[in-house]
Amino acid sequence: LTSREDEIIGGQTNVVVTFHPTSGDALGGQNAFPDPESYINTGNPQLIFVRVTSTLNGDWQVTTMDLEVLPTIATAPENIYVPDEDLDGFTEFDLTANEIAMIGGQDPINFIFSYFEAEADCEANMNQLLDPANYQNIANPQTLYVRVERLDNGCVFCESFDIETDASLGVESLLAETIAIYPNPTQNKITLQWDAAVQVERIAVYALDGKLITTQVVSQDSTSSFINLSETADGMYFIKISTQKGTLTEKIIKN
Repeated sequence: LTSREDEIIGGQTNVVVTFHPTSGDALGGQNAFPDPESYINTGNPQLIFVRVTSTLNGDWQVTTMDLEVLPTIATAPENIYVPDEDLDGFTEFDLTANEIAMIGGQDPINFIFSYFEAEADCEANMNQLLDPANYQNIANPQTLYVRVERLDNGCVFCESFDIETDASLGVESLLAETIAIYPNPTQNKITLQWDAAVQVERIAVYALDGKLITTQVVSQDSTSSFINLSETADGMYFIKISTQKGTLTEKIIKN
């Protein structure tokens, strides 16, 4: 409350300012708030009564001030997911898509939104993205930061959100369709066959605890291979197939 004292006294000296819950308290000089520097409002809006008393002759005057808490945002920004037609993990995002939901029906004219790649830049209001409605990601997924400034009360805050394409899901689905793994379950060996365009580079088998069981480097012109599991204990394993287009991981069973 004391942040308004200079405005209330208007340059006067030798005065004491106190804040009170009712007009009667202010008129009687009673029940002043003991900690006006850290006062927590009890209503929204709330009327506060202010008493200004001269330390020279005891004269006093009473005035009022209004307290009102204005919400900054209604909800944190949602993560943004965009389809990626060429499955390279990079595409354009409209970072402004969350703005209406964030302010929750408040007047957009009271807000300024800015977007940043680094949290420190968001806090310092530096290096903001110039075209947030057509932003191309530099990683997938990628964390970005939005700075929201409320013009009518000066409140500022930064929030993070993620952007991501469906490239990883798309690549996995594509590889699952073009790489055959059989038989599964198996008693001895697993055979793999794939289209020449896939270009498998490496095949590895892992135990459920992440321990590497076996690995195999695949020659560039190969379209098939097999993994010998005859000496491997029965159980479930993961087979990881690394290609030039991405990675496919599948469960296999040895029995």
